[in-house]
Amino acid sequence: MRPYPVQYVKPWRFDDGTEILIRPIRPEDEPLMVRFHGTLSERSVYLRYFNMSSLDYRVSHERLARICHVDYDREMVLVAERIPRSWRWPAGQVAGGQRSGVCDADRRCGPTSRSGYRDASALIEIARARS
Repeated sequence: MRPYPVQYVKPWRFDDGTEILIRPIRPEDEPLMVRFHGTLSERSVYLRYFNMSSLDYRVSHERLARICHVDYDREMVLVAERIPRSWRWPAGQVAGGQRSGVCDADRRCGPTSRSGYRDASALIEIARARS
């Protein structure tokens, strides 16, 4: 399995100045994914999965282990997380253990939001770089 692909870790700023970090998922993100799924409204769940998956199903360890333990040679899962205002992105460094939690999907990180668009754009950039 390929090591963590730090070259795909990118900061991004909304028009209002809010900063997020778009990066490949890591195995230790599973608790953040549980918290993320707890923030989703029924509408967001339906828009993401085209059905009403229960919270218990969405946060099951078996399911999240498949999502969070990625073989970076074969697939890519990106996450977007808020960068705390007190922390600024140091040039050339990766976020290391720095975390502030996951974006609230019902506010900014939904599939049709600008960060959702940015996530999709980042995946396209990664695919082009690999081909």
